[in-house]
Amino acid sequence: MTLRPRTIILLTSLGVGIVFAVLTLTPNLAYAADTCQVGSPSGSDNTNQIQSSIDQCNALGGGTVILSAGKIYTTGTIEIKSNVTLDLNGATIQSADNESDFRSLKCPGCHTVFIGTRSGTNNVAILGPGTISRPSSSNTFSAIVEFWDSSNILVSNILIDTRSAPKSANGFHLVAAASDHVTFEDVTIRGGRSSGQSWGNDGMDLQSSQHVVVRNCDIDSHDDGIAIASSSGSGEINDDIFIENCRVSSDSAALKFGTGSEYDIKNITYENIMLHNSPFGIRFSIYDGAEVSNITFRGITFEDSVERMLVCGGGTGAGKNVYDCQASVDRDGDGFNETLGGYIHDIVFEDFDLYGGGRVDTGNYHQASINNMERVTFRNIRYYASSGSAPLAWFRDVCGLSISAFSSHLSGDPTKDLRIDSSVTNLTFDGAAPKCNGVGGPPIPTPGPTPTFADVPFDHWAYEEIELLYQEGYIAGCSSSPLMYCPEETMTRAESAVYIERGIHGAGYTPPQPTSVSFGDVPLSEWFAKWTEALWDDGYTSGCSSNPLMYCPDQGHTRTEGTVFYLRMMHGVNYVPPAASGIFADVDKNYWGAKWIEAAYNAGLIPACQTGAQLQFCPDDALDRAMAATMMVQAKGIEIQ
Repeated sequence: MTLRPRTIILLTSLGVGIVFAVLTLTPNLAYAADTCQVGSPSGSDNTNQIQSSIDQCNALGGGTVILSAGKIYTTGTIEIKSNVTLDLNGATIQSADNESDFRSLKCPGCHTVFIGTRSGTNNVAILGPGTISRPSSSNTFSAIVEFWDSSNILVSNILIDTRSAPKSANGFHLVAAASDHVTFEDVTIRGGRSSGQSWGNDGMDLQSSQHVVVRNCDIDSHDDGIAIASSSGSGEINDDIFIENCRVSSDSAALKFGTGSEYDIKNITYENIMLHNSPFGIRFSIYDGAEVSNITFRGITFEDSVERMLVCGGGTGAGKNVYDCQASVDRDGDGFNETLGGYIHDIVFEDFDLYGGGRVDTGNYHQASINNMERVTFRNIRYYASSGSAPLAWFRDVCGLSISAFSSHLSGDPTKDLRIDSSVTNLTFDGAAPKCNGVGGPPIPTPGPTPTFADVPFDHWAYEEIELLYQEGYIAGCSSSPLMYCPEETMTRAESAVYIERGIHGAGYTPPQPTSVSFGDVPLSEWFAKWTEALWDDGYTSGCSSNPLMYCPDQGHTRTEGTVFYLRMMHGVNYVPPAASGIFADVDKNYWGAKWIEAAYNAGLIPACQTGAQLQFCPDDALDRAMAATMMVQAKGIEIQ
């Protein structure tokens, strides 16, 4: 995105007025970081209070609108504008009572929304913690939060709650429509269920959108949980969507494809999804001729409250009494179904754990079937229910079916536990990628390289330094199964002793076990006793207290303390840096650690915590294990290849 100078707008309530203080700043690379603070709410309608802050931030280049923590704001429609972040900051925004308070942001006469964007909006975020709620008022609007034809969107760490809404107040909870580069993370949705008052509420809808990531979400909804569809009039397909680490329940389908399917839906991956308390786990309703391809469901758990694993069709009513995964329907009401085509292919069902009813149900609501697809993979399916009857799945009209690693409480033999009609062609049980009439789909992916530490991915900012220290034998990580490094955890003084001693004596060094210890708080039986004693003997520490002599092994290092250790590793135990000149705004040059901080910064051991008009070091901030690794690599002068 294009970066422009941003503006701070401080909105402070002073008596009956609001004072604006405007400052031009250098832009940041992240979502807008400058602030437009909204004061405590007053009166029964806070719409203008929030909207005017958003408008001002947008007009002056962008910024962050920060609500007052713990406050409840009652508003009508709120429009998020380009380059603006709405930081709930622990507050609640609830919908107003009056129907007239809500408007459409999409087009004149289109459905109204509570919080959303207009076409062409970009670089926006809604951040928590905080709550967006629909209370018991009877007003109606079609979406609680909707991003329409917008890009670069982030929604993080919020609760959307409509459990108190009446039955007539239906509406989707969180929608991305015709949008791209969207991230929804750590979102909790609590919609009305059949046992409550609300109805017609999808949890999350991804319509005609591309490059979408949904992660760490917890969704309870009356209608579909997470629905992917191509909406009419958008002219856009769904492409490149990744959904992981979510828990979903619904009074309908937990994971839904369709009903809108006028444009293609492709390259969708679900990983590590827990489905519960739903009639249907996965549902395909492709009516409108779309091509649906390269869909992978991997690592899906169906709890025993999920009645059926997979259903197709739309049930009865509205001309949709069809049960095929792709089907023709009576769109014009003339009594005849129109064949609109549709093509579903290259679908993978992999690593499923089914604890409940768990049948694949698409023939009708009492049979089991996967149908009208090409190149289907059914791999590593584990069925744990203690009762039930075969077939667990019924395959028909499938060209290219690969079944492997199937197990159940029944015989465990796919030829017996699964019904495979004669309409299925190109069937294999050997795990090979399925082919249809000799044409293969995307190959089964070969597992790519994985990082050494499970919590240090290849794109981690300190990956190279941590990996190098591990390969050279300097570090072993914080956990062995799985192997982890804990890069964001604070480096303790006990752990630091290992780093410093190996930095002094070489990779793989282990000091001898002492027969006695010098520090009063280091038991001889502790794993770190030999390391702290060696550090004392080598003259690199004087402990954390001299009378009595203590080491404080569990105490975390600060950034300042880290500079002392790693400068001495670099220059020797007797090194003392020159006096500080006072280059950091937050470090007084007479502070005991000032000379160490400046020397470490000038040597390239550790960066400043903030640059710009005022250089800051954050001397009392914790030294995490990732930063400690980078400091050690620099201190040792180890070259990264």
